[in-house]
Amino acid sequence: MANLEDYAWRILPSLPACPDPVAIQYLRLAAIEFCRRSSALESTVETVSLTSGDFPYTVDSGDSDVIVNKVLAVSVNGADLVHGSLQDAKNFGGDNWKTKTGVPELYLERPYGVITLIPLPSVAMQVEITASLVPSANALTIPDSIMDVWQDTITSGAISMLAAIPNKPWTNPELHAYHREIFYSGVDEAKGEFHANHIRPTMSIATSPL
Repeated sequence: MANLEDYAWRILPSLPACPDPVAIQYLRLAAIEFCRRSSALESTVETVSLTSGDFPYTVDSGDSDVIVNKVLAVSVNGADLVHGSLQDAKNFGGDNWKTKTGVPELYLERPYGVITLIPLPSVAMQVEITASLVPSANALTIPDSIMDVWQDTITSGAISMLAAIPNKPWTNPELHAYHREIFYSGVDEAKGEFHANHIRPTMSIATSPL
């Protein structure tokens, strides 16, 4: 894991009046925004045995320095599930979709990694969950997999945010615009890499017979 304080020096040549603690704070904010927009930080965060009574289920990142942003994939007993909508769930399970049990075929997600399987597992089943993560609001470290590759992008994001703050000794509209463009270009590149490597399973959801 990369310590944020080790990267504060990258801010100072552009914004020498900015104190280190503020630079660290905005490096964290830039890393959060980068990971949120790009889904570049992903992990198989849990493999757990779950049954119908465990849902809705909140996915745990397993690390206090990162939190779940969104679920990317769910598999049950090795079979990938479809990321479905509420209408898919109703089409699949009819009026009893919330309580119907069987072998899950799709999953629903609420914000921040809360999932429900459709139908609910009728017996305990092995559930593997892959999620995109973002640094937590109090993170002191950022995973090396992000900082080793994207430190220039995240540094530019921090400089852009800092330079946009009004009435500070380091306020600088030109630097804000320049580094904002670099930051969002990096986000787009990371997002493109993510989408090139991920194709979600699709299926047609048949309406459950009455």
